[in-house]
Amino acid sequence: MLIVKPLDGPFGAEILGLDLTQPVPDQTVRELIHLFHKHQVIKIRNQRLTEEQYNRFGQWFGNPHPHVITQARLPGYPGVSLLTNAGERRNGAVYWHTDNSYEELP
Repeated sequence: MLIVKPLDGPFGAEILGLDLTQPVPDQTVRELIHLFHKHQVIKIRNQRLTEEQYNRFGQWFGNPHPHVITQARLPGYPGVSLLTNAGERRNGAVYWHTDNSYEELP
């Protein structure tokens, strides 16, 4: 059972009681999509996903679109952009519009 905790501020919610490393029922996926649309941002803490699991999670919300900055793409998963504030890929986080919002169909 998911626990939804609204974040302080005008939007966003934290989702508790979910382990994305385990199989997730279709009904829970639909609920997550609904919560994303309702709250605009969802936070699911302490997940330790493999690259494949992370890619699959992203596909629940639509078809991942490879970013134009090719060096920011996760090798083997072009629809996943690497954003971090640490390590060798730190500079990948300085680019704006990582969500492709500048495109006709973001």
